[in-house]
Formats: sequence, structure tokens, C-alpha cells
Amino acid sequence: MINVESKIRCYEVNDEEIQGLDYPTIKITNHWNEHEFVVLVINGNTYTVSAKDLKAAIENATNVAR
Repeated sequence: MINVESKIRCYEVNDEEIQGLDYPTIKITNHWNEHEFVVLVINGNTYTVSAKDLKAAIENATNVAR
């Protein structure tokens, strides 16, 4: 199995903009056994979620201004 890992920068924490270049990140990886799940690592905590539900939530959150 191929392991896939992506990291995305956090630009605000608790509604406060990050200062400097030391951005916290959220890591997203594939699930070890189920292809419909992804694993989010946030502040050292691991969350397994449905990739389909996560995509839908992102679409919903970014459609607000349209």
C-alpha cells in the first residue's frame, strides 16, 4: 500500500492571525485499511473521517458567499 501525506497551513488559531513564519499545520493521510476514510492529525490528536463528508463540508463552507 502507498501512504499519502499532505499538510496544510493554519492561518488563524482561535480567530487570531498567525504571526511570523511558524505556521501550525493539519496533516491529512490516507487510512491504513479503508479507502473512503482519511486521517486528520490536529495538535497531536488523530481523527478518522469520511473523505466524502469532509469534501462536502468544505464545499458547503466555501459556497456561503455565492
